[in-house]
Amino acid sequence: MVTKRVILANGSRLLREMLARVIDKADHLEVVQEIPTHEELPSAIERFDPEWVILSLPFRNSLHGSIDACMAEYPAVRFILLS
Repeated sequence: MVTKRVILANGSRLLREMLARVIDKADHLEVVQEIPTHEELPSAIERFDPEWVILSLPFRNSLHGSIDACMAEYPAVRFILLS
């Protein structure tokens, strides 16, 4: 089975660590980058070419413009948004 690359983009360090531990137990998933802010997301996607991005929604559960732009610019990447 092919290993899928995952980027964790969450402001909460605790949430990133918990998600990384869960993903580490899956044989076919690998966390390639953890970033604390959504502003770093475009460069992380360019650098690591992930299949998945797991990110937490900003305060008040609204999509930040940069997230919308990333989703449009990288249609092959699957985004999982956590509230």
